[in-house]
Amino acid sequence: MFWGFCEARDLYSEYESMLKASNTNDENKDVLNILLYGSGDPRLILKTIAKSYKHGVKINFYVVEGCLEILARNVLLLNVALEPPTEFSLKGKTQTFMDLYGNSLLRPISHSYMCSKAKHFLNVITDLDYGKEKIPILNFDQLKYCERDALENIFSFWLERKGNVFNITNYWENRNRNLLKNRYDNRHGVFDWDLQMRLKDNGVEQICSQEYKHWRDVGVAFVFPEYEQAMPNKTLAADLCRNGTVYRHRGYVGDITVGPFTTFGLKCDDANLLRSEHGANFFRASDVTERNVFEIMFEIQEKKKYESNRNDLHQFGTTILDMGTTMPTVNPECNEIDLRKYEERILPVDDITITFLPRDDIQAIQNRANFNGFFDIIFVSRNYFPFLKEDFINILNENALVMFETWQYSTLRKDQIAEDLKKIKDYAKLLNLTPVTNYAINRPLPVVKYKKC
Repeated sequence: MFWGFCEARDLYSEYESMLKASNTNDENKDVLNILLYGSGDPRLILKTIAKSYKHGVKINFYVVEGCLEILARNVLLLNVALEPPTEFSLKGKTQTFMDLYGNSLLRPISHSYMCSKAKHFLNVITDLDYGKEKIPILNFDQLKYCERDALENIFSFWLERKGNVFNITNYWENRNRNLLKNRYDNRHGVFDWDLQMRLKDNGVEQICSQEYKHWRDVGVAFVFPEYEQAMPNKTLAADLCRNGTVYRHRGYVGDITVGPFTTFGLKCDDANLLRSEHGANFFRASDVTERNVFEIMFEIQEKKKYESNRNDLHQFGTTILDMGTTMPTVNPECNEIDLRKYEERILPVDDITITFLPRDDIQAIQNRANFNGFFDIIFVSRNYFPFLKEDFINILNENALVMFETWQYSTLRKDQIAEDLKKIKDYAKLLNLTPVTNYAINRPLPVVKYKKC
């Protein structure tokens, strides 16, 4: 929830590789329909958009999420990446994205951006014509009126008004206490055990001890010396319900054991960033995340390949940073009148559309006649795998690629991960799907891939 458990991928390249590996010719295909079944964040969309300058096909994304707060958060994160250069520098986009994506407490500038965009999104969701003018890549037409009303409440909650309270620091501490119970006083030892004996043993090598333990303790994943986190990240609220002028919610109910490091912080085209010596990484997962997110922002804006530049990132792999003491502001002062407006039309993105589907489609999409044989690529998150049924195969197109997220990048034991992987294999066998993943290769499998014969 709020972020995925596998790295960002260019889905078109995944599909193309599958076709080449199976000696299938599909050169005449000019439209690709992709279903993201509970992906949790827009990492797959952003990576695919970033590489779209070399695709040459029209790509239609269809996103279904059971939690509208996640959908609203996806809208915000997508807008960060698509802001025109007159609004944000590439560095500014990168740091704002990382802040909103993985930190429970925000920098003042990120908090102001969230509040300003919330006002903008209120106009977008209540006036679809205005939304199509300002953010043409997004399509809310499929959502029900009650879901648009819920999104309106979510964006209103992001504003700093009386009654819009989100004490993320207390919620995070309570989650840790409930998880660790009598081990809470020795939590740093537990955190270190989970990192060294579980995550790293499961293939998550790039996370450094200091950044991981700080995130587990207070919920702030990406820390740099120039950062000062103090404002609550309201995009992490869940199950919002308006009661008069007051909002009720469940607090923070997302992941507190793995972190937002796996999506952008484990793999990199620049192999030098993955170097280590005597078990110590030269670059943290935060540093690798910064580099990868910067590449995505650059390629979306410039529509050309990014050439790695060390001046675009930090290097704090072995540096012991003074994390300081988090000083959260529960009810920050935020004058809406003085907020800078971010209402410019987003960057033009050719041949890409993103359609948000209603929550009912978690169950109903498998039986919707208009989606029969429709999707060329389907990505299924691990949390949504239990919702799949036998008639799921009905919505797959010929030669479709199905990608199942696994629990590989988690703190589960190896036997638990293997048992979970067996469930995916058994389900794929039930649907007569052919494996694309080579299970004989001894390496971590955060995603396993199948194709429809």
